[in-house]
Amino acid sequence: MTGEMIFRPRLHKEKRVVDEKSAKARSVIGKKNIGRFFTHLYSEIFDGRVNGPGFYSNDSFGDISVYFKPDVVFRKKGNLGFSEIKACSLKSGAPICTEHQLEIYTYFLLKDYFKSKVKINYCIFNYGNSCNSTQGIHMLSNGRIVEELSFQKKDLNIFPIELMFLFKSCSNNYSLNQATSFGPDNVDYFKPKRSLVNKLNNEGVELIINENTDSFFPNDFESDFLSTLKRRDFKSPGIIIDYHGRAELKKFPIVKHYFKDKDYKKWMKYFFENHEDVLMRLKLRDFYQQREDYLSEVPF
Repeated sequence: MTGEMIFRPRLHKEKRVVDEKSAKARSVIGKKNIGRFFTHLYSEIFDGRVNGPGFYSNDSFGDISVYFKPDVVFRKKGNLGFSEIKACSLKSGAPICTEHQLEIYTYFLLKDYFKSKVKINYCIFNYGNSCNSTQGIHMLSNGRIVEELSFQKKDLNIFPIELMFLFKSCSNNYSLNQATSFGPDNVDYFKPKRSLVNKLNNEGVELIINENTDSFFPNDFESDFLSTLKRRDFKSPGIIIDYHGRAELKKFPIVKHYFKDKDYKKWMKYFFENHEDVLMRLKLRDFYQQREDYLSEVPF
């Protein structure tokens, strides 16, 4: 058994089940550990840093608080990169992407426009040999969770945040009452379907744009920019998982979508100048503009 990389997942301590309350706690921790497995796997492959207490931003202006804590942070030549990791089983069909999270990423992107070249990616792991094969994984012990996730078939799609704008415009929207420490009680979210990702990979972004011109992209510049989307297909490296014993993780396909720097630079200039209109059409809150309005009214 050979491998190019040693991967040691760092998971939350599992909860021993003794009653209904502890069973619910174990379920919550197990679901978090599935996310942590894929977050640490992504960080290991792409040499990023899983975000801990070292990098976050908590901006407050007026009665608004914007808490920014990305999953994985990259630093290269003074520039920052952030990755949001989503894990989606065949049974669930699509990842949950909250509007609040997208609003916060957009805020940070605009806020740092003049300071550094920030790039933000959404990274979606799909896993599962069949719809039934992933059922109940979150209730297993940590060792069994790692074993099952290592065994399951998987793939990874990486999208720049601009593609998430497109996905939101052509996905169903939902609302969930889920109070969190740093978010609203009612969480609005969308779920980019697996079929939408497959259409992008198999037929290209132009088809999705043409099918959704009425919902978000009536603008020639925006359509032309998205049409410059590039892709790179490759396999994950050989990986040895070291967790209560060693096992080899089979290589899995990765599709990375990206924009060339010259095209991305043009888009960011346009977006910075037109973010109010773009975010209004997406029905997303513009925290950056709210901050600017608040600061313009504060006496100095």
